Amino acid sequence: MYQKLRELSESFKVKKKSDSTSSNVVITGSDLQNFNIEFSTVGQDAMTVYELWRKQIGLVDPILIQGSLFGPDNVRLHKVAMKSEHISNSGILLNGTLTVTFEEDNLQGKTFKSKAMPYISPIRRDYFQEGPTAVEDLVLKVLYNDKDITDAIDINSCIHNMYACSKADTLDMTFNDTNKVWDGWNAEKGDLIEVICGIAKTGKMFINTVKPQNGSMILKASSIPLNAKEKKNKSWENVYTLQLAKEIADRHGLGFESYGVTDYLYSYVRQENESDFEFLQKRCELESLAFVVFDKKLILYSEKYLEEQEAAEEIELGNDSDYDYTDNALSGYGSMTIKNGNFTGVYSSSNGLSKPGEEIIQTFMSSQDEANRFAKGILRQYNKKLSSGYWKNPIHRELSAGSVINLKTTGATSWNGKVFISQIRQDYVNSTSKTFFRKAEID
Repeated sequence: MYQKLRELSESFKVKKKSDSTSSNVVITGSDLQNFNIEFSTVGQDAMTVYELWRKQIGLVDPILIQGSLFGPDNVRLHKVAMKSEHISNSGILLNGTLTVTFEEDNLQGKTFKSKAMPYISPIRRDYFQEGPTAVEDLVLKVLYNDKDITDAIDINSCIHNMYACSKADTLDMTFNDTNKVWDGWNAEKGDLIEVICGIAKTGKMFINTVKPQNGSMILKASSIPLNAKEKKNKSWENVYTLQLAKEIADRHGLGFESYGVTDYLYSYVRQENESDFEFLQKRCELESLAFVVFDKKLILYSEKYLEEQEAAEEIELGNDSDYDYTDNALSGYGSMTIKNGNFTGVYSSSNGLSKPGEEIIQTFMSSQDEANRFAKGILRQYNKKLSSGYWKNPIHRELSAGSVINLKTTGATSWNGKVFISQIRQDYVNSTSKTFFRKAEID
Protein backbone atom coordinates (compact mmCIF):
# COMPACT_ATOMS: atom_id res chain seq x y z
CA MET A 1 0.00 0.00 0.00
CA TYR A 2 1.19 3.55 -0.71
CA GLN A 3 1.20 6.26 2.01
CA LYS A 4 2.64 9.75 2.42
CA LEU A 5 5.78 9.28 4.55
CA ARG A 6 6.24 11.89 7.28
CA GLU A 7 8.93 10.57 9.61
CA LEU A 8 11.20 7.55 9.90
CA SER A 9 13.40 6.44 12.78
CA GLU A 10 15.54 3.40 13.42
CA SER A 11 17.92 2.07 16.05
CA PHE A 12 20.92 -0.22 15.84
CA LYS A 13 22.89 -1.47 18.80
CA VAL A 14 25.82 -3.88 18.95
CA LYS A 15 26.20 -6.65 21.49
CA LYS A 16 29.45 -6.67 23.43
CA LYS A 17 31.10 -8.38 26.35
CA SER A 18 34.37 -8.13 28.24
CA ASP A 19 37.13 -10.63 27.53
CA SER A 20 38.12 -11.99 30.94
CA THR A 21 41.65 -12.79 29.81
CA SER A 22 42.57 -9.53 28.10
CA SER A 23 40.09 -7.08 29.69
CA ASN A 24 39.19 -5.94 26.18
CA VAL A 25 35.63 -5.37 24.99
CA VAL A 26 34.61 -7.88 22.32
CA ILE A 27 31.81 -7.23 19.79
CA THR A 28 29.65 -10.38 19.61
CA GLY A 29 26.95 -9.25 17.20
CA SER A 30 24.05 -6.82 17.19
CA ASP A 31 20.64 -6.50 18.78
CA LEU A 32 17.57 -6.86 16.63
CA GLN A 33 16.89 -3.60 14.80
CA ASN A 34 13.75 -1.52 15.37
CA PHE A 35 12.02 0.88 13.00
CA ASN A 36 9.22 3.43 13.43
CA ILE A 37 7.52 4.84 10.34
CA GLU A 38 5.01 7.68 10.54
CA PHE A 39 2.72 8.55 7.63
CA SER A 40 -0.39 10.54 6.87
CA THR A 41 -3.73 9.15 5.67
CA VAL A 42 -4.85 12.35 3.93
CA GLY A 43 -7.23 11.50 1.10
CA GLN A 44 -8.01 8.06 2.52
CA ASP A 45 -10.43 6.67 5.09
CA ALA A 46 -8.23 6.80 8.21
CA MET A 47 -10.04 4.05 10.14
CA THR A 48 -9.96 1.72 7.14
CA VAL A 49 -6.22 2.29 6.63
CA TYR A 50 -5.68 1.66 10.36
CA GLU A 51 -7.66 -1.60 10.20
CA LEU A 52 -5.74 -2.77 7.13
CA TRP A 53 -2.41 -2.22 8.91
CA ARG A 54 -3.67 -3.72 12.19
CA LYS A 55 -4.55 -6.97 10.41
CA GLN A 56 -0.95 -7.20 9.18
CA ILE A 57 0.49 -7.38 12.72
CA GLY A 58 2.79 -10.38 12.94
CA LEU A 59 3.52 -10.47 9.20
CA VAL A 60 7.20 -10.84 8.25
CA ASP A 61 8.40 -9.14 5.03
CA PRO A 62 11.03 -6.67 3.80
CA ILE A 63 10.38 -2.92 4.00
CA LEU A 64 10.38 -1.13 0.65
CA ILE A 65 10.55 2.66 0.46
CA GLN A 66 9.91 3.87 -3.09
CA GLY A 67 10.88 0.42 -4.33
CA SER A 68 14.22 0.23 -2.45
CA LEU A 69 14.97 -2.18 0.38
CA PHE A 70 15.27 -0.46 3.77
CA GLY A 71 16.84 -2.33 6.68
CA PRO A 72 17.19 -6.12 6.99
CA ASP A 73 15.61 -8.53 4.54
CA ASN A 74 12.85 -9.53 6.97
CA VAL A 75 11.15 -7.45 9.64
CA ARG A 76 7.99 -8.12 11.62
CA LEU A 77 5.18 -5.59 12.02
CA HIS A 78 4.97 -5.27 15.80
CA LYS A 79 2.63 -2.37 16.57
CA VAL A 80 0.26 0.11 14.92
CA ALA A 81 -0.91 3.37 16.50
CA MET A 82 -3.08 6.20 15.15
CA LYS A 83 -3.90 9.74 16.18
CA SER A 84 -6.55 11.95 14.61
CA GLU A 85 -5.70 15.16 12.77
CA HIS A 86 -9.04 16.27 11.38
CA ILE A 87 -12.47 15.32 12.70
CA SER A 88 -15.67 16.62 11.08
CA ASN A 89 -18.45 18.34 13.04
CA SER A 90 -20.41 15.09 12.93
CA GLY A 91 -17.51 13.15 14.47
CA ILE A 92 -16.17 11.49 11.33
CA LEU A 93 -12.39 10.95 11.29
CA LEU A 94 -11.34 12.60 8.02
CA ASN A 95 -7.60 12.02 8.23
CA GLY A 96 -4.98 11.02 10.72
CA THR A 97 -1.39 10.01 11.34
CA LEU A 98 -0.37 6.38 11.70
CA THR A 99 2.81 5.13 13.32
CA VAL A 100 3.87 1.57 12.54
CA THR A 101 6.60 -0.17 14.51
CA PHE A 102 8.76 -2.93 13.00
CA GLU A 103 11.25 -5.29 14.62
CA GLU A 104 13.92 -7.31 12.87
CA ASP A 105 12.74 -10.89 12.64
CA ASN A 106 14.51 -13.50 14.72
CA LEU A 107 14.77 -16.33 12.22
CA GLN A 108 15.03 -18.87 15.02
CA GLY A 109 11.65 -17.89 16.36
CA LYS A 110 8.15 -18.82 15.22
CA THR A 111 7.06 -17.81 11.73
CA PHE A 112 3.80 -15.89 11.62
CA LYS A 113 1.51 -15.18 8.72
CA SER A 114 -0.71 -12.18 8.24
CA LYS A 115 -4.38 -12.69 9.01
CA ALA A 116 -5.38 -10.27 6.29
CA MET A 117 -6.40 -11.94 3.05
CA PRO A 118 -8.68 -11.13 0.14
CA TYR A 119 -11.92 -13.05 0.48
CA ILE A 120 -14.82 -13.66 -1.84
CA SER A 121 -17.82 -15.43 -0.37
CA PRO A 122 -18.76 -18.71 -2.09
CA ILE A 123 -22.01 -16.98 -3.09
CA ARG A 124 -19.88 -14.55 -5.07
CA ARG A 125 -20.57 -11.07 -3.88
CA ASP A 126 -17.56 -9.94 -5.89
CA TYR A 127 -16.15 -7.10 -3.77
CA PHE A 128 -12.47 -7.31 -4.57
CA GLN A 129 -10.87 -5.32 -7.32
CA GLU A 130 -7.42 -5.79 -8.82
CA GLY A 131 -4.57 -3.38 -8.17
CA PRO A 132 -4.00 -0.60 -5.64
CA THR A 133 -7.55 0.78 -5.99
CA ALA A 134 -8.69 -2.11 -3.78
CA VAL A 135 -7.02 -0.30 -0.86
CA GLU A 136 -6.77 3.30 -1.96
CA ASP A 137 -10.02 4.10 -3.75
CA LEU A 138 -12.28 4.60 -0.74
CA VAL A 139 -14.37 7.46 -2.13
CA LEU A 140 -18.13 6.87 -1.90
CA LYS A 141 -19.56 6.66 -5.43
CA VAL A 142 -23.17 6.52 -6.59
CA LEU A 143 -24.19 5.19 -10.00
CA TYR A 144 -27.69 5.85 -11.33
CA ASN A 145 -28.57 3.70 -14.35
CA ASP A 146 -24.80 3.13 -14.71
CA LYS A 147 -24.07 6.88 -14.73
CA ASP A 148 -21.78 8.31 -12.02
CA ILE A 149 -23.84 10.98 -10.22
CA THR A 150 -21.59 11.33 -7.17
CA ASP A 151 -20.60 14.94 -7.91
CA ALA A 152 -24.17 16.00 -8.62
CA ILE A 153 -25.54 15.19 -5.15
CA ASP A 154 -24.43 15.73 -1.56
CA ILE A 155 -24.83 12.49 0.42
CA ASN A 156 -25.91 12.84 4.07
CA SER A 157 -26.44 9.17 4.95
CA CYS A 158 -26.01 5.86 3.15
CA ILE A 159 -26.84 2.53 4.79
CA HIS A 160 -26.62 -0.82 3.03
CA ASN A 161 -28.14 -3.94 4.64
CA MET A 162 -26.90 -7.28 3.25
CA TYR A 163 -28.71 -10.51 4.16
CA ALA A 164 -27.62 -14.10 3.61
CA CYS A 165 -31.20 -15.39 3.36
CA SER A 166 -34.91 -14.64 3.93
CA LYS A 167 -34.70 -10.91 3.14
CA ALA A 168 -33.75 -8.80 0.15
CA ASP A 169 -30.76 -6.46 0.49
CA THR A 170 -31.78 -2.84 1.08
CA LEU A 171 -30.26 0.58 0.51
CA ASP A 172 -31.36 3.72 2.40
CA MET A 173 -29.76 6.94 1.26
CA THR A 174 -30.40 10.61 2.07
CA PHE A 175 -28.88 13.34 -0.07
CA ASN A 176 -29.21 17.04 -0.82
CA ASP A 177 -30.19 17.94 -4.37
CA THR A 178 -29.19 21.59 -4.26
CA ASN A 179 -28.71 21.77 -8.03
CA LYS A 180 -32.21 20.33 -8.63
CA VAL A 181 -30.83 17.71 -10.98
CA TRP A 182 -32.76 14.68 -9.73
CA ASP A 183 -36.10 15.66 -11.27
CA GLY A 184 -34.27 16.53 -14.47
CA TRP A 185 -33.25 12.88 -14.82
CA ASN A 186 -36.92 11.82 -14.84
CA ALA A 187 -36.11 9.09 -12.34
CA GLU A 188 -38.71 6.36 -12.00
CA LYS A 189 -39.40 3.47 -9.66
CA GLY A 190 -37.51 0.42 -10.80
CA ASP A 191 -34.53 2.39 -12.09
CA LEU A 192 -31.11 1.09 -11.05
CA ILE A 193 -28.92 2.52 -8.30
CA GLU A 194 -25.52 1.27 -7.13
CA VAL A 195 -23.21 2.44 -4.36
CA ILE A 196 -19.49 1.68 -4.40
CA CYS A 197 -17.30 2.30 -1.36
CA GLY A 198 -13.82 1.06 -2.13
CA ILE A 199 -13.98 -2.73 -2.35
CA ALA A 200 -17.56 -2.82 -1.01
CA LYS A 201 -20.49 -2.64 -3.41
CA THR A 202 -24.25 -2.81 -3.14
CA GLY A 203 -24.51 -4.22 -6.65
CA LYS A 204 -27.24 -2.90 -8.93
CA MET A 205 -30.42 -2.34 -6.90
CA PHE A 206 -33.96 -1.36 -7.87
CA ILE A 207 -35.26 2.02 -6.66
CA ASN A 208 -38.47 1.70 -4.64
CA THR A 209 -39.06 5.33 -3.65
CA VAL A 210 -37.44 8.76 -3.88
CA LYS A 211 -39.22 11.51 -2.00
CA PRO A 212 -38.33 15.01 -0.71
CA GLN A 213 -38.27 15.49 3.05
CA ASN A 214 -37.02 18.48 5.08
CA GLY A 215 -34.95 19.80 2.18
CA SER A 216 -33.39 16.44 1.39
CA MET A 217 -34.20 13.52 -0.88
CA ILE A 218 -34.89 10.13 0.71
CA LEU A 219 -34.07 7.15 -1.53
CA LYS A 220 -34.92 3.53 -0.78
CA ALA A 221 -33.88 0.62 -2.97
CA SER A 222 -33.96 -3.18 -2.90
CA SER A 223 -32.00 -5.97 -4.56
CA ILE A 224 -35.21 -7.54 -5.93
CA PRO A 225 -37.38 -6.04 -8.72
CA LEU A 226 -40.53 -4.08 -7.83
CA ASN A 227 -42.90 -6.70 -9.25
CA ALA A 228 -41.43 -9.38 -6.98
CA LYS A 229 -44.28 -8.99 -4.46
CA GLU A 230 -47.07 -9.82 -6.90
CA LYS A 231 -49.10 -12.88 -5.82
CA LYS A 232 -49.20 -15.78 -8.28
CA ASN A 233 -50.75 -19.21 -8.71
CA LYS A 234 -49.02 -22.00 -10.60
CA SER A 235 -48.43 -25.75 -10.40
CA TRP A 236 -45.68 -28.01 -11.76
CA GLU A 237 -45.35 -31.72 -12.35
CA ASN A 238 -42.04 -33.58 -12.43
CA VAL A 239 -39.97 -30.47 -11.83
CA TYR A 240 -36.44 -30.18 -10.41
CA THR A 241 -35.19 -27.88 -7.63
CA LEU A 242 -32.86 -25.90 -9.89
CA GLN A 243 -35.51 -25.70 -12.59
CA LEU A 244 -37.93 -23.99 -10.18
CA ALA A 245 -35.35 -21.49 -8.98
CA LYS A 246 -34.11 -20.63 -12.47
CA GLU A 247 -37.65 -20.14 -13.75
CA ILE A 248 -38.24 -17.56 -11.02
CA ALA A 249 -34.94 -15.84 -11.83
CA ASP A 250 -35.81 -15.72 -15.53
CA ARG A 251 -39.28 -14.37 -14.77
CA HIS A 252 -37.73 -11.34 -13.08
CA GLY A 253 -34.86 -10.75 -15.49
CA LEU A 254 -32.22 -12.05 -13.10
CA GLY A 255 -29.16 -14.18 -13.73
CA PHE A 256 -28.86 -17.48 -11.88
CA GLU A 257 -26.13 -19.40 -10.05
CA SER A 258 -26.17 -22.26 -7.53
CA TYR A 259 -23.68 -23.68 -5.03
CA GLY A 260 -23.80 -27.09 -3.34
CA VAL A 261 -27.46 -27.70 -4.26
CA THR A 262 -28.78 -31.25 -4.68
CA ASP A 263 -31.18 -31.14 -7.63
CA TYR A 264 -34.18 -33.15 -6.34
CA LEU A 265 -37.09 -34.16 -8.57
CA TYR A 266 -40.61 -33.29 -7.29
CA SER A 267 -43.65 -35.12 -8.66
CA TYR A 268 -45.93 -32.15 -7.88
CA VAL A 269 -45.41 -28.59 -6.63
CA ARG A 270 -48.00 -25.84 -6.21
CA GLN A 271 -47.57 -22.09 -5.75
CA GLU A 272 -50.83 -20.79 -4.34
CA ASN A 273 -51.44 -17.05 -3.93
CA GLU A 274 -47.81 -16.38 -3.08
CA SER A 275 -45.17 -14.08 -4.49
CA ASP A 276 -42.36 -15.83 -6.34
CA PHE A 277 -39.78 -15.13 -3.65
CA GLU A 278 -42.09 -16.10 -0.78
CA PHE A 279 -42.75 -19.37 -2.59
CA LEU A 280 -39.05 -19.97 -3.24
CA GLN A 281 -38.16 -19.16 0.37
CA LYS A 282 -40.55 -21.83 1.67
CA ARG A 283 -39.12 -24.42 -0.72
CA CYS A 284 -35.62 -23.48 0.43
CA GLU A 285 -36.50 -23.95 4.09
CA LEU A 286 -37.76 -27.47 3.38
CA GLU A 287 -34.51 -28.41 1.63
CA SER A 288 -32.02 -26.64 3.97
CA LEU A 289 -31.28 -24.16 1.17
CA ALA A 290 -31.19 -20.38 1.01
CA PHE A 291 -30.87 -17.72 -1.67
CA VAL A 292 -29.78 -14.14 -2.12
CA VAL A 293 -30.40 -11.66 -4.90
CA PHE A 294 -27.30 -9.57 -5.57
CA ASP A 295 -26.40 -7.39 -8.54
CA LYS A 296 -29.39 -8.63 -10.59
CA LYS A 297 -28.53 -12.27 -9.96
CA LEU A 298 -30.39 -14.94 -7.97
CA ILE A 299 -27.90 -17.17 -6.13
CA LEU A 300 -29.21 -20.42 -4.65
CA TYR A 301 -27.01 -22.28 -2.19
CA SER A 302 -26.93 -25.08 0.37
CA GLU A 303 -26.56 -23.66 3.88
CA LYS A 304 -24.57 -26.71 4.98
CA TYR A 305 -22.28 -26.30 1.96
CA LEU A 306 -21.40 -22.74 2.96
CA GLU A 307 -21.04 -23.59 6.65
CA GLU A 308 -18.50 -26.28 5.79
CA GLN A 309 -16.28 -23.86 3.85
CA GLU A 310 -12.90 -23.09 5.37
CA ALA A 311 -13.01 -19.92 7.45
CA ALA A 312 -11.78 -17.03 5.33
CA GLU A 313 -10.68 -14.74 8.13
CA GLU A 314 -10.28 -14.53 11.89
CA ILE A 315 -11.98 -11.78 13.88
CA GLU A 316 -10.77 -11.07 17.41
CA LEU A 317 -12.97 -9.12 19.82
CA GLY A 318 -11.44 -7.76 23.01
CA ASN A 319 -13.00 -6.65 26.30
CA ASP A 320 -13.47 -3.14 24.91
CA SER A 321 -15.34 -4.34 21.80
CA ASP A 322 -19.02 -3.58 21.25
CA TYR A 323 -20.80 -6.94 20.92
CA ASP A 324 -23.77 -8.92 22.22
CA TYR A 325 -24.30 -12.69 22.08
CA THR A 326 -27.41 -14.77 22.72
CA ASP A 327 -27.31 -18.52 23.46
CA ASN A 328 -30.67 -20.32 23.56
CA ALA A 329 -29.29 -23.63 22.33
CA LEU A 330 -30.87 -25.64 25.15
CA SER A 331 -34.34 -24.50 24.07
CA GLY A 332 -33.91 -26.04 20.62
CA TYR A 333 -35.41 -29.22 19.28
CA GLY A 334 -33.67 -32.58 19.09
CA SER A 335 -36.14 -33.99 16.58
CA MET A 336 -38.92 -32.84 14.23
CA THR A 337 -42.10 -34.52 13.03
CA ILE A 338 -44.11 -33.02 10.16
CA LYS A 339 -47.47 -34.10 8.78
CA ASN A 340 -49.60 -33.20 5.78
CA GLY A 341 -52.32 -35.86 5.90
CA ASN A 342 -50.63 -38.30 3.53
CA PHE A 343 -47.16 -38.67 5.01
CA THR A 344 -45.47 -38.17 8.36
CA GLY A 345 -41.86 -37.06 8.10
CA VAL A 346 -39.43 -37.56 10.99
CA TYR A 347 -35.86 -36.43 11.55
CA SER A 348 -33.74 -36.84 14.71
CA SER A 349 -30.66 -34.67 15.18
CA SER A 350 -27.35 -35.58 16.81
CA ASN A 351 -27.28 -32.24 18.68
CA GLY A 352 -27.93 -33.92 22.04
CA LEU A 353 -31.25 -32.14 22.68
CA SER A 354 -34.29 -34.14 23.74
CA LYS A 355 -37.16 -31.73 23.08
CA PRO A 356 -39.33 -32.94 20.15
CA GLY A 357 -40.93 -30.59 17.65
CA GLU A 358 -44.05 -31.14 15.56
CA GLU A 359 -45.60 -29.17 12.70
CA ILE A 360 -48.47 -29.61 10.26
CA ILE A 361 -47.64 -28.34 6.77
CA GLN A 362 -49.70 -27.86 3.61
CA THR A 363 -46.89 -28.76 1.22
CA PHE A 364 -47.47 -31.83 -0.93
CA MET A 365 -45.08 -34.71 -0.11
CA SER A 366 -44.80 -37.60 -2.55
CA SER A 367 -42.62 -40.09 -0.66
CA GLN A 368 -41.37 -41.02 2.78
CA ASP A 369 -37.82 -39.97 1.88
CA GLU A 370 -39.06 -36.57 0.80
CA ALA A 371 -41.12 -36.19 4.00
CA ASN A 372 -38.13 -37.06 6.20
CA ARG A 373 -35.91 -34.64 4.26
CA PHE A 374 -38.44 -31.83 4.71
CA ALA A 375 -38.56 -32.60 8.45
CA LYS A 376 -34.79 -32.13 8.59
CA GLY A 377 -35.05 -28.78 6.80
CA ILE A 378 -37.75 -27.49 9.14
CA LEU A 379 -35.74 -28.57 12.19
CA ARG A 380 -32.76 -26.59 10.88
CA GLN A 381 -34.92 -23.46 10.55
CA TYR A 382 -35.97 -23.70 14.21
CA ASN A 383 -32.48 -24.34 15.55
CA LYS A 384 -30.09 -22.34 13.39
CA LYS A 385 -30.56 -18.94 15.09
CA LEU A 386 -30.44 -20.15 18.69
CA SER A 387 -26.77 -19.23 19.14
CA SER A 388 -26.26 -15.86 17.50
CA GLY A 389 -25.06 -12.34 18.07
CA TYR A 390 -23.56 -9.22 16.60
CA TRP A 391 -20.55 -6.95 16.90
CA LYS A 392 -19.91 -3.36 15.85
CA ASN A 393 -16.61 -2.06 14.53
CA PRO A 394 -15.09 0.43 12.07
CA ILE A 395 -16.30 -0.39 8.60
CA HIS A 396 -15.25 -3.84 7.41
CA ARG A 397 -15.57 -3.84 3.65
CA GLU A 398 -14.02 -7.26 3.12
CA LEU A 399 -16.88 -9.32 4.60
CA SER A 400 -20.23 -10.10 3.03
CA ALA A 401 -23.34 -11.84 4.27
CA GLY A 402 -22.81 -15.53 3.59
CA SER A 403 -19.17 -15.45 4.72
CA VAL A 404 -17.77 -17.97 7.20
CA ILE A 405 -15.11 -16.73 9.64
CA ASN A 406 -13.35 -17.77 12.84
CA LEU A 407 -14.52 -15.70 15.81
CA LYS A 408 -12.35 -15.24 18.91
CA THR A 409 -13.68 -13.33 21.92
CA THR A 410 -11.63 -12.38 24.97
CA GLY A 411 -13.40 -13.67 28.07
CA ALA A 412 -15.96 -15.69 26.08
CA THR A 413 -13.96 -18.61 24.74
CA SER A 414 -17.03 -20.85 24.48
CA TRP A 415 -18.01 -18.72 21.47
CA ASN A 416 -14.69 -19.25 19.71
CA GLY A 417 -14.97 -21.07 16.41
CA LYS A 418 -16.61 -20.83 13.01
CA VAL A 419 -19.58 -18.52 12.59
CA PHE A 420 -21.80 -17.75 9.61
CA ILE A 421 -22.41 -14.08 8.75
CA SER A 422 -26.19 -13.73 8.39
CA GLN A 423 -26.37 -9.94 7.94
CA ILE A 424 -24.12 -6.91 7.68
CA ARG A 425 -25.28 -3.33 8.11
CA GLN A 426 -22.79 -1.03 6.39
CA ASP A 427 -22.95 2.69 7.22
CA TYR A 428 -20.81 4.15 4.45
CA VAL A 429 -20.97 7.76 5.66
CA ASN A 430 -20.08 7.13 9.30
CA SER A 431 -17.70 4.28 8.32
CA THR A 432 -19.13 1.68 10.70
CA SER A 433 -20.28 -1.93 10.35
CA LYS A 434 -22.71 -3.95 12.44
CA THR A 435 -22.22 -7.64 11.71
CA PHE A 436 -24.79 -10.28 12.69
CA PHE A 437 -23.85 -13.95 12.88
CA ARG A 438 -24.92 -17.40 14.00
CA LYS A 439 -22.81 -20.39 14.89
CA ALA A 440 -21.97 -22.48 11.85
CA GLU A 441 -22.32 -26.19 11.13
CA ILE A 442 -25.86 -26.73 12.37
CA ASP A 443 -27.10 -30.35 12.24
